[in-house]
Amino acid sequence: MSNRFPKKFSYGSDCLLLLIACLVPSVLFNGINGVKIAAAGVITAVVTDALCTLIFRTDAPVFSRYSVITGLSSVMLLSAGAPVYVAITASFSSVVVGKLPFGDWEKTPFVPAAVGSALAWVLYPGKCFSYPVPFTGNYGSAESLASMLKNGNSANMTAPGILNILVGNFPGPLGTTCGIFFAACLVYFLIRNIDAFITSAGFISICFLFAALFPRVQSGRQTSVIMELCSGALLFTAVFFMNYPNVRFRSVNFAMLYGMAGGVVYMLIRYFGAFEDGAPFAVLIINAAAPVFEARTRKAHETEKEELSSPEKEVSE
Repeated sequence: MSNRFPKKFSYGSDCLLLLIACLVPSVLFNGINGVKIAAAGVITAVVTDALCTLIFRTDAPVFSRYSVITGLSSVMLLSAGAPVYVAITASFSSVVVGKLPFGDWEKTPFVPAAVGSALAWVLYPGKCFSYPVPFTGNYGSAESLASMLKNGNSANMTAPGILNILVGNFPGPLGTTCGIFFAACLVYFLIRNIDAFITSAGFISICFLFAALFPRVQSGRQTSVIMELCSGALLFTAVFFMNYPNVRFRSVNFAMLYGMAGGVVYMLIRYFGAFEDGAPFAVLIINAAAPVFEARTRKAHETEKEELSSPEKEVSE
């Protein structure tokens, strides 16, 4: 099975760099508590992974940058005002439930951070969905864009209001609110690896269509698109979760289809689910369906090889 990420695009180093950059706008808007949550997530993941490796004597290295990536990713979907123990729960669950039963980080069929985030949402919904007001730290007193959409309320769509949405100056999960940053991530992927860009683009395109065709606000399709794309963990999911290297394709067409399928599942859960957002649950569902896409990829690749080799057989005969 070919590697989805060539040498010029190392998922580990590139993803870690981008995740750290995610923290910059969060710290700017939410203060030092965001750093505490991120540090708790990373330390928990690294220590838990090392202990599990030593205790169970797995073939995985004692320290892996994937544990750092998972620790950061698992807390990015939490509120910047969440208690530290919620971050520890999410990060610990990511390693013990999402990675340990499957051995190596790249062998797990699921994105480990999505497992941890989902469990934290289920166990502590009141803590995970209560957001501080940017620059004030007033915990639990603000309504996120995702919550507004769930309730059918429109955000401020004046020029300053749209600018605040794009730069991330509104309540929301820790590392997911800055739309401009994620646009830069997509450009980065376009330059570094086309498969990663295609998967993310497929995911976002379906979310765009849902928002335009089935708006949840009465103020117009444009408002619906801006709010849907910039709310919750949509862009974070497109950039990081949909490109985890446990899924590999030999064709950009299947990378696109995988991203689009993920977008459909995500938007259906967002529209009809109990929570204001459904990112980790959608990721786990599409991860479970990934073998179907991989099997179709292998079959298409084998068929293509047979078609290319058939003229040579005819000539030899």
